[in-house]
Amino acid sequence: MGGINPSRSELQLGKTLIRERDKWVIKHTAADYKTGQHYGDRAPMDIAPQYTEVLDEFVGTWRQHLRPVDDHQYLFMKANGKPPTADTIYQVRAAALTGAF
Repeated sequence: MGGINPSRSELQLGKTLIRERDKWVIKHTAADYKTGQHYGDRAPMDIAPQYTEVLDEFVGTWRQHLRPVDDHQYLFMKANGKPPTADTIYQVRAAALTGAF
């Protein structure tokens, strides 16, 4: 998921991040991105199979312990349980890429 543009990576369970049979898929409709009116829905993007078990465990077990505010369905969240902003995701990715973690 490291190659996803931060402003587009606000993944929501059941909306843009969907579990299909034996895999997870990212699906963006035209409404999900700025130029969607010109280009339409994006092709679905399968998440690599080696991440399926990890995502299943995170979503099914660990995510609830982060206490999402208002039961939002964003995969990731800030420390206060609120949905992420594009800036939040960018900062986390930048820190991970530069070794600041």
